[in-house]
Formats: sequence, C-alpha cells, structure tokens
Amino acid sequence: MMNGEYSRRPLTIHHLPFTIKKMGVLQKAKKAINRRYFDFQPYKKKLDIKGIDAWFFYGTQQAQEWYDPLKPYALLEYEWVLQNVPLEGQHIADCGAHHGQYSVVFGAGAKGNCKLLSVDPMPMNCVLTEVNLLLNGLKGHIEQCAITTQETDIRFSNQSNGFISESGGMVVKGKKLSKLMPDANVVKLDIEGHEFVMLPQALEEMKKVHSWIIEVHPTAENDPDTLVQWLLDKGYKIQWVNRELNVVEPYKLGTKWEIHSTIFALKS
Repeated sequence: MMNGEYSRRPLTIHHLPFTIKKMGVLQKAKKAINRRYFDFQPYKKKLDIKGIDAWFFYGTQQAQEWYDPLKPYALLEYEWVLQNVPLEGQHIADCGAHHGQYSVVFGAGAKGNCKLLSVDPMPMNCVLTEVNLLLNGLKGHIEQCAITTQETDIRFSNQSNGFISESGGMVVKGKKLSKLMPDANVVKLDIEGHEFVMLPQALEEMKKVHSWIIEVHPTAENDPDTLVQWLLDKGYKIQWVNRELNVVEPYKLGTKWEIHSTIFALKS
C-alpha cells in the first residue's frame, strides 16, 4: 500500500484453491447457522410433568434447547414442588420467569385457583410468558422489571437470562417484591445471583411467605451457606436439589457445590 491507496494485484490461479476452500467453509458455516437459528419453527408441546395437564410454547431456539426435553433435575424440581408446596388458593410470585414455564407449573398445579405474579425484565420473555399462560387458560399479572432492593432504574445485561450489572447494556425498572406482592405466600427466585442482595430485605418485609424456591448461584463471593443460614434463622426447613445424585434431600451446611441449583425453604 502506497500513498494511502490499496495495491491491487490481479487474482492468479495460485489464489484459487485457498479462495474456493475458504468459500466452501463459509457456505457450510452459513448453512449451519441457518439450520440452528433461522430455520427454527416455534411449536407447542404438552409438558411431561406428573401432576399437571399443561402445554408449553417453544417460541425460540433457546427455549427448545433449555426445555425440550426437560433436564432431569428440572423435572425432579417441578414434580417435587407440585407434591410438597401448597399452591391452591395461594399468592405466588415467579421472579425471573423467563418464558413462563414455572408460572405454568404453578398455575396448573393450583388448578387456576391462585393469584399469580410473573416477573422478568426482558420484554420478549414477558410476551412469551403471557403466551404460555393464555395457552393454558391461566390468569396472572406480568410485571416487566427486575427484582431488587430499591424502586429505581438499574442497568441490566441485555440477554434473555440476564442479570443486574453496573456495566449492563440496557436500563430496566427495578422494583421491590414486597411492593409488587406484599402478601405473597410462595416465592420462586431465579435472578442470577441477585438473591444474595435482595433476600435479607425480603425476609424482613414478607412475613407471609411459607415457601421459598430459590435457584442459588454460588460464586467466590456468594456462599450458599450464607443464604441458607438467613432462612434457617427465620425458622425455615431447607432441602435442595442435589444434581449429582438427582434427588431432593435435606441441605447440610458445609456442602460444597459450584454450579447453580435450587433450594427449598418451607415453613409450616
């Protein structure tokens, strides 16, 4: 390149094998991407969960990858909740609803007889949650916001299963669960680590909750035992999903785990 201009060399036969090979790789990549993302067709399918008769709308490729088929630990969790957590006549908050699968499990498990709140910061997640509730003839209120400790705008990572972050690419409404559903009896939290921030305040403000279902995200800074101790101090009995054994069992303080899993905190 000279004087700010690109040199233009004629394409010779020696360039062709690499160029053709390169184009072939690109075509294969394009076809793979198309098959995975652009050829996806949304569909509905009956949920294979004992205790409910419900359908689920798989509106995105991600939904298919996450939920069809259900992971063994997810199926175990849903069926345990249906057998052990009172749902009929309850006020239920599904925080971090994603596409509304847990909301459907709650609503169908309650036979439609519950006050249901579904919360998610992402607009498309809220739309898909609404679709799944309507598909099953279930009523619920959908709130587009992030659950936190203050009523203020907050930054959020711009992804379907995003999280609160000061460097987040979008701004969403932050709201307190005690303001959205102060009389909640059953609360499910899947809020990507923010459970360690909002739970102490919620435990003080929400005295009517008899069942907490919390997906816990352990990190070097966030020890699950800390969260469990907060619940024990309030009189809850703790069980958890042991993913390694695929069983629900009493939780023992000192248990070492690195991947996210769910704890159940129940009070009679």
